[in-house]
Amino acid sequence: MTWYSGEVQASSFIKARLIVDESRSGNTSTITARLQYRRTNSYNGQTFQYGNGCNIYITIDGQTFTIPQAYNSYSSIPAYNNDWITFATATKNISHNEAKTISCSWSTANMGAYLSSSGSMSCTLAAFITKLSAIGVNATSRSNDISARFWWMNRAGVQVHIACEEIDDSGNYISTIEQWTNQAGTAGQISEKYYSLTAAQRLKYDNLGRNRIRWTLKTVSSGTVLYYDCHDYDYNRASTPSLSAFTVGSSVPIRTNRQRSSMTHTAVILIANSTIRTINDIGTSINWDSAADEGVIYAQETQKSSTTVTVRLNTYIGSTLIGTKTAQVNATFRLSEVAPIFTNFTYRDSNTNVVAVTGNNQVFVKGQSNLIATVPVADKMIPRQATTGKSYTFTLGSISITQAFSNTADVSANFGKVLNAGSQRLTVKAFDNRSISTSIYKDIQVIDYASPTLTPKIERLNGFEDRTTVKLEGEFYLVPVNNVAKNTITSIKCRYKKSQETSWKSWQELSFTTSQKNGKGIVTGSSGGVLFDLDNTSAWDFEFQITDRFSSTIVTGQVSVGIPIMFFSSDGRISINCMPDGYDKGLYLKAKDQVFKQIYPVGTIFETTQATSPEENFGGTWRQIGTRTVGSTTIYTYQRSY
Repeated sequence: MTWYSGEVQASSFIKARLIVDESRSGNTSTITARLQYRRTNSYNGQTFQYGNGCNIYITIDGQTFTIPQAYNSYSSIPAYNNDWITFATATKNISHNEAKTISCSWSTANMGAYLSSSGSMSCTLAAFITKLSAIGVNATSRSNDISARFWWMNRAGVQVHIACEEIDDSGNYISTIEQWTNQAGTAGQISEKYYSLTAAQRLKYDNLGRNRIRWTLKTVSSGTVLYYDCHDYDYNRASTPSLSAFTVGSSVPIRTNRQRSSMTHTAVILIANSTIRTINDIGTSINWDSAADEGVIYAQETQKSSTTVTVRLNTYIGSTLIGTKTAQVNATFRLSEVAPIFTNFTYRDSNTNVVAVTGNNQVFVKGQSNLIATVPVADKMIPRQATTGKSYTFTLGSISITQAFSNTADVSANFGKVLNAGSQRLTVKAFDNRSISTSIYKDIQVIDYASPTLTPKIERLNGFEDRTTVKLEGEFYLVPVNNVAKNTITSIKCRYKKSQETSWKSWQELSFTTSQKNGKGIVTGSSGGVLFDLDNTSAWDFEFQITDRFSSTIVTGQVSVGIPIMFFSSDGRISINCMPDGYDKGLYLKAKDQVFKQIYPVGTIFETTQATSPEENFGGTWRQIGTRTVGSTTIYTYQRSY
């Protein structure tokens, strides 16, 4: 049986209590009283100190025990610690044949202001009348079962109290986990009850990290304890395994939080439901060398690059299984062990026309070459550690092509035309079914290229005659391979037609010469140009086709109607930048009238101070429409009618 005084405020920073325990043998009760303190305030981190000649006095049933205290500090009482610290203990044996009430008290001397405290309490010792009140208790307490069976002989007016209490490893009472009260049945009969903590109660107790429990039974009549009995049990919780995420192949520490040194463990390491390894006789920890089990681990996971490892820990005391707990962590695979073996692939220009010019299918011409990359079956990836091949991913610049793996055939990717010049990296990744890959690459050279350009210059003789000259000049890419130009101009053609017509004349070949300048190819037509006789009353359209060894380009041009800059006729007509017959554009003069007609067209008004009609001086037909006087001057107004 255990009593305690309740918490007494010894000071603003310290609380005290007296714990009284009873154990019995025959008709003797052994009473143990313990004075405990606990700290409730940090006191700004300062420590408390005893005084000189300090004592603690504990009185049990009239007998006082003096417990001297050595001068010391209270640094052993941490700030805000909820654990009680025992400072003094006294024990007394009391013989009695019937229920007895005793008193217990405590006081201090020279303990300092903070530990100066006193208090008292009463304890009722039950009578030894087992045959009338209770027969016994049979309790079992293990990691997964905290339960007990009680039986007693009923007695009129007697209540039966049963409790499961929390105690420390020294048997000292800490708290009540659960308590039950039963009314006795018919006097003289035997009653039996089975009590078990619920899962929630067990979990609460388990989380406290305690190692022992106490089952108690007492009978009470009218507030007097007639009988008390208790049984202490080691509460053996199963240990929990712990380990950190790891890379397969490394040494993995597996730890346990075992309560007692007598506990041993067996660890079963599993992936899914398959056992990888069983390790026996584990104490607080052990190192598992996962490298020894790599092959078995990889065989369990052929589709993923990591796996979940479960450690199932069985806890034993001797040969008795206390319980089983588990832990799970993620284990990643070591790439050096599982990545597929892949070392080579090939590539080529599949455009035979380009290869015929360059003479080498390992070099490429921008916009012309067709790139195909291939993994020959002889160089296929070799999957490792129980997996299989999945795919290849071919990458050039921003273009990626994925093709399925084959054990029996070449695997190729067609990138089509290569559109960027310069050095480019062609990469191939080989993926296994875990999506783990091995990547290799090769740098390819792409020679810069664009279609040839041509600038025609088309001119009529004197700017308007039928005789027309066409001169040509242009550029082309040399496409050097090993410093040897592989490209040149192979032909220049032209055709022409009147602008208002739809049918072209036949193509005709033009002569030209080529040269090099500043790394470019230069093409020019014949030095004197190409001569054509083209009716100067019509505009003419031209098309020129320039062709090198890779492609052709069409360039257009036009020659306009032939208009002389200036023309004089024997009949006095003059034309400037227009045809001799006169058009709206340009300037056309017919005798003296034409210039003035352009300044004063038909309908315009002309004023003069002379009475002579303007047609006398400028030509045309005029009529006088009025006169007016400004000061002493007469102004004559005429309007042109032709």
